[in-house]
Amino acid sequence: MDRLRADPTRGTAIAPLPVSSSFMITLMIVEALFAIPAGIVLRRIGHSMWWALLCFVPLAALAGLWVLAFTRWMPRSDA
Repeated sequence: MDRLRADPTRGTAIAPLPVSSSFMITLMIVEALFAIPAGIVLRRIGHSMWWALLCFVPLAALAGLWVLAFTRWMPRSDA
């Protein structure tokens, strides 16, 4: 009967993350759908397209948006 009693010192099990190859490929495609247009917009306003890599890290993307909002925008000279 003691085995049926819940042990308060042990937590519940957490389900493992889905890390299959198809999930990772789908995730990369979805991330690219955000990063590529962001890179094009960044290039048009005079910044490096490499800043679009921040789209892959959610908190970094949020910080990047705040930095972008308060920096001076210089358009390309060949536009």
